[in-house]
Amino acid sequence: MVVCLVVLLLPLLGRPEVLLVSDDVLRHAVQIGNEVRPRAVLLPEIVEAVNGRMPILIDSGFRRGTDICKALCMGATGVAVGRPYLWGLGAFGQAGVDRVLALLRIELLAIMQQVGAPSLKHLTPAMVRSA
Repeated sequence: MVVCLVVLLLPLLGRPEVLLVSDDVLRHAVQIGNEVRPRAVLLPEIVEAVNGRMPILIDSGFRRGTDICKALCMGATGVAVGRPYLWGLGAFGQAGVDRVLALLRIELLAIMQQVGAPSLKHLTPAMVRSA
């Protein structure tokens, strides 16, 4: 079994540094001192640091199609949704999972229409307002 890793080093202040160990996936957990910075807040910095060298998969806290759209707009290649999937599975089994995925797809398509993106490749950072 081969395990591929990408290590993201985040200094206390400044720009993240990416060590490319594999070009398969980027996963990270960020804690700086006692402060935990949400992954979505760090996504633009990570996209800049990676500079197109690998796909960026993001997880943690994505519950709606609008969340998925924002992450894709900010440069994520893919978005992992764990809890909604598990909630559907726990409540109604496979039918629940299918329904959760259908709802996420419907919500994503609806927000894409609202921002004027006919496909995923048309999502851009300009479509997201930063806080």
